[in-house]
Amino acid sequence: MSRLEQSDLVSLRDTEFEKLRVALRFPAEFFLERPLSMVSSADLAFRAQKGTSSREKEYLAAFAELAGDFIESLDSRYGLPPLRLPIVRTHETNSEPTSMAEYAGRLVREAVSLDADTPIHHLTHRVERYLGVPVVVQAGRLRREHGFSGEPPTDSSRVRHTAYSARTGEFGERPIVVTRAEQSWERMRFSVAHEIGHLVMHADVARGRMADQLEEEANAFACELIAPISTLRRSLRGDITLHDLVALKRRWGLSIGALIKHLARGGAYSAQRERALQKQLHARINPVTGKSWGRTEPGFDDHQPERPRMLLRWTERVFSTTDTRAIASQQRIWPRDILDEFLAEQRSSSFAARGKTSDVNADSGGALSLAPVVDFDEARKRKQSG
Repeated sequence: MSRLEQSDLVSLRDTEFEKLRVALRFPAEFFLERPLSMVSSADLAFRAQKGTSSREKEYLAAFAELAGDFIESLDSRYGLPPLRLPIVRTHETNSEPTSMAEYAGRLVREAVSLDADTPIHHLTHRVERYLGVPVVVQAGRLRREHGFSGEPPTDSSRVRHTAYSARTGEFGERPIVVTRAEQSWERMRFSVAHEIGHLVMHADVARGRMADQLEEEANAFACELIAPISTLRRSLRGDITLHDLVALKRRWGLSIGALIKHLARGGAYSAQRERALQKQLHARINPVTGKSWGRTEPGFDDHQPERPRMLLRWTERVFSTTDTRAIASQQRIWPRDILDEFLAEQRSSSFAARGKTSDVNADSGGALSLAPVVDFDEARKRKQSG
């Protein structure tokens, strides 16, 4: 197997090829296609806990390669939205994480057609629709059924990453964001924003060297994108309390823990006040869960996590169905379980939901409201007829 992995092109006897196909559970046609995306573990930008194993990183890189090639196959048959992701080079700002984050956050907000006073009601939709960056939510089915690299099935509690990003395609021209499904709504929003920060600010930084400063920059960017500090400062008066932060969370869709750090970075209060708020956050108990606010904040279950739409929508356009069994039999390259991993966590229709919404549209004053959804096909027809 190592000989195959380290070779660009190999010749196999029919018996060897059949053993390989059966062992890896891919159709024969898959091995005859030239892969486009070449992603190594060193190419990944992470939002991960320390101690993420090299085996885990290799698995994530392989998943990014597969997802990237699937996305390229969709794009070749029905063009995806153009990439409009701003890129900030390190020489454009000074080295302070906050100043770079504010600058980059302003550029991205402009790119998604929002000013600093407007909350982002569905961040993932904006990222896909306006920036042209596909978001893939790993369903975790492959892990639960088979584990990875021959290991026993992997418990989600042992998976140490929350999200990562990579540049896929033949020349690395297609950035993607990959997140885990097992996240609360506010954590999912932050994870997507964090990875967009890496893609925007760290395009000229060697992957695999994600120093603490780069992670801090991505964290600062995520906060700035979701809740611009200039707007927050104007809305606050006097000593800031946890009650104030709960109201800000409802309006902007940023966790209390992230708000505490964000406001401290932005000079809203002293480091001493930041520490006091952190202590209060971890001392208060959520009566719903019996855990501290630091573990489960108020409103942790107010909404369903945001889900992406682009991959499922383009899959339906290309194959005229979203049934993975039918797609697998039709194109005979991607096995059904891989397609399920790509598509299972995608939204089946625009902002459709029962019960708790996936959008941040709390019912308090100044809360976020649903924005109109643009139907690409109808818009194109109107443009052509006009």
